[in-house]
Amino acid sequence: MGDIEGQREKEYEERLERAATAHLIAATLITTVTFAAGITMPGGFVSDGGTNPGSAILRRSAAFMAFVIFDNISMLFSSSAVLIHLLVPLLRQLEWRTKFLMVSSLFILVAMVTMVVAFVTALKDAI
Repeated sequence: MGDIEGQREKEYEERLERAATAHLIAATLITTVTFAAGITMPGGFVSDGGTNPGSAILRRSAAFMAFVIFDNISMLFSSSAVLIHLLVPLLRQLEWRTKFLMVSSLFILVAMVTMVVAFVTALKDAI
């Protein structure tokens, strides 16, 4: 009976590790994309000859403000998910590792949704 339980726990740990790897890749990609989108401002920047040089051209647009807010939320949650994944190997108990990875999965889901909303709001100004 103990061998079967041990085998099941080992299989569960292996599935958890595969899922964690996939989640870490997704979180890292979201972090990278949201960072790049935040640096490459939709609409561009005011040139040196204009008023407020270096500021975003669309800074007064409601859609642009929504983009910045949702892009930052997405980056915050995806970066937090990456951090959780870096800390999980330090946890010894399988129960705690599972809980942390579930929180990380929720963070990735929030990051994905807010990233999509950010990009949709950025497209609104582009059209």
